[in-house]
Formats: sequence, C-alpha cells, structure tokens
Amino acid sequence: MCHASYVGEAKVVCEDALTSPAVGARYHVVGKLLENGMMDAWVEGRVLPVFSPPLQEPTD
Repeated sequence: MCHASYVGEAKVVCEDALTSPAVGARYHVVGKLLENGMMDAWVEGRVLPVFSPPLQEPTD
C-alpha cells in the first residue's frame, strides 16, 4: 500500500498494510485518485473541490 504517511518523516511511503503503523489511525481519507478528471487536474495544476462531512457528536 502506498500512502502519505504522517508517522515519522511526513512523506509518501509504500509498505505492507498489515504492519503499517499509520493504518491504526482513526482518521482515513479515501478517494478516486486515478480517474481521468483527477489526473488531468493534477497535471494542469488546478485546484480541486474538497468535501468534508460535518463532524458528528459521539453517541454513547
């Protein structure tokens, strides 16, 4: 698995997902990174809109 790691030096790393210390985090970002629109925007340096759902209060 390749991902932007926040553990240790902040950089992109490729490592085994079963042993990665970053996988134990409670916060994950998932997206369609390799679709044509995303790749075109990256190559052209365009800003992409970001959706972030509102935080919900924990329920006990």
